[in-house]
Amino acid sequence: MQDEIETEEIIKDIFQQGKTCFIPQYQFQSNHMDMVKLASPDEISSLPKTSWNIHQPGEDDVREEALSTGGLDLIFMPGLGFDNHGNRLGRGRGYYDAYLQRCLRLQGTKPYTIALAFKEQLCHQGTQSSRGWPSPLAHEEDRVSTGIQFLAAAFEDSIL
Repeated sequence: MQDEIETEEIIKDIFQQGKTCFIPQYQFQSNHMDMVKLASPDEISSLPKTSWNIHQPGEDDVREEALSTGGLDLIFMPGLGFDNHGNRLGRGRGYYDAYLQRCLRLQGTKPYTIALAFKEQLCHQGTQSSRGWPSPLAHEEDRVSTGIQFLAAAFEDSIL
């Protein structure tokens, strides 16, 4: 089983609606991530893959960054697991937590966040695990990833 929902159909729909699409560009030596503009839905498959098997522009590929042009309205949040309180278990590098903090600082608000998940990734109770799953009752107050507006699309497979 894949550990993340494929988003190619969502990306195509974004372009069909005349919206602008930004995708993550990670800097693997830090927890810095930018959301950079995607030129077309067809471009995504031509981009190099990261060690996590995610298509993204290379670190030397300079593109328009969302926060330099007004910010984002919505971010689809990846994760390894989610609970019904809006908590997410990421991959441990803090890319999205740091980016959402930048959104708060630079645009005064954070975008809406939607978690896309397979039903196997859903946990009905947020408990502390050995991998650092945040408990909704004992989470850090400044942890941005807790309190995600929870909307999980639990798919049998990754086709939308």
